[in-house]
Amino acid sequence: MEIIPRGAEANAWIGAELAALPDAMGALGMLSLGDKSGVTVEFPFTSSLPAVVAVGMGREPAGATAMAQMLAVAHPEYGQGLLSLLQMPAGRRESVSASPLTSPVLFGRML
Repeated sequence: MEIIPRGAEANAWIGAELAALPDAMGALGMLSLGDKSGVTVEFPFTSSLPAVVAVGMGREPAGATAMAQMLAVAHPEYGQGLLSLLQMPAGRRESVSASPLTSPVLFGRML
């Protein structure tokens, strides 16, 4: 399979599976927005609650969060595909450890 010919076809990432991710992430307690062409997810990083959820509950955010985006877009050279971005909390701290997921199940698999 060559990359360029496949990139010239319709974007295979656009569809129901990508559109279902916000609900799947929400079931795990993460804030997620999106549709059939892209998804954004806020992951708790140093706490178990996404910052935007804490603020919505009238609480101060307890820890840092990471943001992931998956966007069905065209690459200028290779054509259609999925652009995945991960934004991690910035800054240097003496001691930071990531919080484990509170649910042992992710996408139907045990972690």
